[in-house]
Amino acid sequence: MGRGVIALTGPGFVRVEPLPLPCRVAPDLFFTGGAAAEGEAAAVCAGCVWMADCRAYALERPSLQGVWGGLTQDERRRWRNREGQRRRVATKAGAA
Repeated sequence: MGRGVIALTGPGFVRVEPLPLPCRVAPDLFFTGGAAAEGEAAAVCAGCVWMADCRAYALERPSLQGVWGGLTQDERRRWRNREGQRRRVATKAGAA
């Protein structure tokens, strides 16, 4: 049995997996938009062994569209905004 290379639509994010990843089996689900499709895509992500890596990859790349690591583009934007606010508060607290 051979191993396949699964590229997750982004430079620097390639995983080697013996089986196709769920997001590569039905990629349209992750990029069609709409609450129902996004919810279904997030549910598929929840069972993926690469979810944390995928999410970290997407959080570093604001231009990515669709569901990545179980988060929509809007959810990732809010996540980045919260993290930025936390860093600013921590910096101010450290300076005091």
